[in-house]
Amino acid sequence: MKKGLTIVAMTTLLAASSVYAATQASATKLIADAESGFAKVAKETGYQWTSTESAIKAAKKAIEAGKFDEAEAKAKLAIDMVKATELQAKIEADTWKMRVPK
Repeated sequence: MKKGLTIVAMTTLLAASSVYAATQASATKLIADAESGFAKVAKETGYQWTSTESAIKAAKKAIEAGKFDEAEAKAKLAIDMVKATELQAKIEADTWKMRVPK
């Protein structure tokens, strides 16, 4: 009985630690995705939102503090802002001529 409880406890501990590492790994990957997306859009379009940089910095601070859920949320926000920046650049490239007086 004692041996069975020890095995259950060890299995639970290993499962919990692997979830923790996966959360850290996924937060780190999301931050890297946000940074690379930000750099790509900035290079291709010349558009950069300072709020995206702030979200990336906040995600990095959260990961350093061990707040992986918060880091993931901030990184996802940054990724959404990168997509919005890209959309804004496309819209502006297509519509700026309409705003020029004729």
